[in-house]
Amino acid sequence: MSHEKHTASAVARESSLAHELHMALHALATDLMGPSVDRARIESRLRMVIGLGQRALDRRIPLPRRPFDFSDERRPIGPGALLFEYVGDGSTLPADLLGELDSELLTELDQLVTRAERVVADGGNVPRPAPVGGVPLLLAPVDDWYVIAGADIVLDPRDGALPPSPLPDSAAIDRGLHAARPLVVTVGRKLATKVRPRVDAPYVLSPSTVAPDSAPAAVALSWIAAEGGLPDLGTLGVLALAGISQDGDWMPLAVLEQAMGAAAEAGLDVLWRDTDGWRLHRAGVVESDTEATLLGAARLLWREQWHAAVRRRAAQILDEEEWRVLHASATGDSEPGWSGPADERLVDFERSSFLFKRYHQRPLSRVIQSGPRNSGKTVCARQVVRKLEAAGWQTVVLSPDSHQLPSDGDLLPVVRAALTSTGVDSTRQKVLGSVVKCHAHIRSDARATAAS
Repeated sequence: MSHEKHTASAVARESSLAHELHMALHALATDLMGPSVDRARIESRLRMVIGLGQRALDRRIPLPRRPFDFSDERRPIGPGALLFEYVGDGSTLPADLLGELDSELLTELDQLVTRAERVVADGGNVPRPAPVGGVPLLLAPVDDWYVIAGADIVLDPRDGALPPSPLPDSAAIDRGLHAARPLVVTVGRKLATKVRPRVDAPYVLSPSTVAPDSAPAAVALSWIAAEGGLPDLGTLGVLALAGISQDGDWMPLAVLEQAMGAAAEAGLDVLWRDTDGWRLHRAGVVESDTEATLLGAARLLWREQWHAAVRRRAAQILDEEEWRVLHASATGDSEPGWSGPADERLVDFERSSFLFKRYHQRPLSRVIQSGPRNSGKTVCARQVVRKLEAAGWQTVVLSPDSHQLPSDGDLLPVVRAALTSTGVDSTRQKVLGSVVKCHAHIRSDARATAAS
């Protein structure tokens, strides 16, 4: 193994150990803050904390300061609360709990903290407690202490029975998935069906739970990523933070500063809902998108990958519906036979000039040409397209493999897919033409927009 790989492997092990220790500390602190305390579980969590803490100190990894702090600066939590009572400085825990705990455990905890002080004094290595797992999720805070866990979000569980999940609000998750459905349809490789998400977070210990404003956006974006073939939040190293109202509107996080501090400690970027859109803090730079829906988050998160996924899905729709793009001015591409020297004529068809003027006068118009074979319907369509392009219009020409003119209900999804797949600029006028075997059908729409 090369020196670089060995170093990277060692860093990963230390980061994993630091994360596991944070999860155990968070569970212990959450337990001690609860209305009732289970002595056996407290002792089990305490043994885990001491064991992980000793392993961390063996590798010269300092212990996280907040859960071990029992000074007068702030309220002690977790092992700090136990030590606060152990040394006789005060009472923050349920009555008689200290007397019920194994006294040897409390002695070992005190010794652990004493040893940790020496490691800090010697300048120990502080690894990032990077989340172990797929998607970063913010855990419910303990007092002012925020911790980030890693979880694998399974969107299509095969079995009917779901295991215990650290998700606190399934209704909020459902609202987030509902908000994500239009985007899943836009990039999804298959028809979007109802999903039943399951969160597998092996290092998250009971009674720790995910913060309510962390799960909905993370699960929704994970669904979009899975269906669209996009990298998930874990791969991108991004923590998503946004609440969702009863009406399905995304809302800003009240404790953003503390959550971003935890993300920075874990080496994560942050995507969050702001009052006027979405923000993404990535590599020290804050980017923004004023779109309030999840589309703004998707564009920030995936950038060009998002637009490529939208175009890819649009091309798939054309293929599934058995339509071909014969010509697109946005790309400059044309299939053989659509345009070229054979299309040039010394005299334009009179009806092509008529149609050209009609579209300028009535941009939202539709014309169906009919006539016998070889009567010039397709040539007329070519001439109209060229005139419109010369006037600054964008054109997209389609042909169905069935050679049959579809109904409006069947045509609209094809039109949208064609505009999207060819990269039509929705801020400019455009004309869409579809040529079939026996006639040409040209539809002009100055207000149609691509689904991106």
